[in-house]
Amino acid sequence: MADSDPASQPSTTVAAIQSGANSGIWSQLESLLGKRLGHLQGPLLVVLGASLWATDALFRVPVTHRYSPLLIVTINHVFLLVPALFILRNQREALRLLSVKEWAALIFISCFGSVLGTVAFTEAFVATSNYSVPVLIQKIQPCFAILLARVLLREKVRPWFWLFAAVAVAGAYLLSFGFTPVWTTLKGQDLTAITYALLAALIWGSCTVVSRLLLQNLSFTFVTAARFVLGAIFALALSSASVLLQSHPTQLATPVWLDSWHFFAMAFISGLIPILIYYRGLKSTSASVASLCELAFPLVAILLNWLYLDSALNAAQLLGAGLIVFAITGIALRR
Repeated sequence: MADSDPASQPSTTVAAIQSGANSGIWSQLESLLGKRLGHLQGPLLVVLGASLWATDALFRVPVTHRYSPLLIVTINHVFLLVPALFILRNQREALRLLSVKEWAALIFISCFGSVLGTVAFTEAFVATSNYSVPVLIQKIQPCFAILLARVLLREKVRPWFWLFAAVAVAGAYLLSFGFTPVWTTLKGQDLTAITYALLAALIWGSCTVVSRLLLQNLSFTFVTAARFVLGAIFALALSSASVLLQSHPTQLATPVWLDSWHFFAMAFISGLIPILIYYRGLKSTSASVASLCELAFPLVAILLNWLYLDSALNAAQLLGAGLIVFAITGIALRR
């Protein structure tokens, strides 16, 4: 994927095509926002994007017990097909110029990150009794991303990383099990939720590494749109196979259209829109400042889940959440 790799040379043309296709979109956004915010515009956009991500549980939880996680993810992708195709409409030539490696990377983040990771995360919501726990456990995703970057990208792992990783693991333990020994409090349901949340963090961490390779030559709007389109195809295929393999397909307890608002909100309010806002803010924000702005995600998520989903954290869980936030912030700042 480096510039010296012949397979990546067509991407230079891809980048040029995307630059022209995306300039109009972001010119309109800049015109809408204006330049009154000055240097605060980038950080505020990162905070806004992270805060909108935090609303996900409010929309996801009400439907988790009426539809299967795979069906929820599939419907979300169907909702996102139209805007994704709209973004790609002027970039059809760019798709043709993608290298084999870039196609493989796009398929990986679409199938695993966009579909399977989200299915695992939704399964965690189905199994848990406290909806803030999966959200906070997912925050250890950067630990997995850094370890995988060491393996796949040969990036060096500094000694301090292991210290922060240990703090994050301790935080995840307290968040999951509290102060008492795990063998006296662990329930099958709790273990299932924790396992699915960790699996989602692992999948999304690996997709972060692969996405980093893609974004060396491709725009984030192109990658995001292509990811949703390929993810929709994969999700629809999985859902169709699931129905065909069932000898007695289960009938939906609630018509999907009655929950269309929840699916729309998941797809846009806590999905596509936050991604575009976040990356636009990140473009003019340093990594260290962005890492602090991203703390809006767990803080807003805990507050919303406590107020609307009755998911308050006890003292041990609050300490665990604090340790996770401290560790991830430390890792981001030291990088």
